[in-house]
Amino acid sequence: MKNLIQLFIFLFSGCFLASAKKSKPNVLFIMSDDLNTALSGFGHPQCKTPELDKLASRGLRFENMHCQYPVCGASRASLMSGLYPYKNGTLGNAGTLRGNMPDVVTMSQMFRNNGYWVGRVSKIYHMGIPGEILVGTATRDDPHSWDETVNIKAPEQHAAGVSTHWSPKDKGSQTFEGVEAEGDDLVHADGMAASHAIDFLKRNKDKPF
Repeated sequence: MKNLIQLFIFLFSGCFLASAKKSKPNVLFIMSDDLNTALSGFGHPQCKTPELDKLASRGLRFENMHCQYPVCGASRASLMSGLYPYKNGTLGNAGTLRGNMPDVVTMSQMFRNNGYWVGRVSKIYHMGIPGEILVGTATRDDPHSWDETVNIKAPEQHAAGVSTHWSPKDKGSQTFEGVEAEGDDLVHADGMAASHAIDFLKRNKDKPF
């Protein structure tokens, strides 16, 4: 398994409200690092992504969505707050959205305020990668946004197996290092995150998530 991208998941589990006239829809939100539109489902001539295409066919597909900022922390804060980076004050990876806007109501808070049980698995707001995955922390997270959280702890590039920098001649420092790890999916953070997400869905199967 090649660890090309980190998949990070946040999930909503809706609490049942007897007085609700309409059932709340289930929401599964998957956020990945460094993923663009190079997907076969979007017509890319070379990339073949059958599993992501299958997922997209069963979900909501946005075809005119644009990254708000070319930096991880700022673009994530913009997506979660619904505000442009210059408005929420998050213009880089330093600091936190809540530190810039103490009274901000995030997207996941909005779900919580409307009867949903909200969970996060690994990275939604900016965190140091791979450093914080190695130790299992998320120091720049927003606790107000979640009812439960899981921080994945994984070996990342230190996993046993064949590694590569995915760069010309396999050289350079500012590149991603992938590992074709020995073992099953649970060797890498991706597999661990998926396992925890599945557990969340199973535990909340009797109520909207």
